[in-house]
Amino acid sequence: MMENKKDFDFKEFITSSRDVLLNPKGFFSRIELTGGIVQPLIKALIYGAIAGVFSLASESF
Repeated sequence: MMENKKDFDFKEFITSSRDVLLNPKGFFSRIELTGGIVQPLIKALIYGAIAGVFSLASESF
C-alpha cells in the first residue's frame, strides 16, 4: 500500500495496481483510510494517461 510519503514510489504503484487487479478483496480490506490526497491523485492521473493511450490506439484501428 502507499504510505504517507512526499515522494511517489513507482515500484509501490505497480505493486498496488497488481494487487487491485489480482486480489481486490485483500487489497481493499487492508487499505489505509487516512492520509493525504496527493498519492491517490497521482495514481489517478497515471491511470487516466494509460487509458488515454489505449483509447487513442483503439481509435486508429
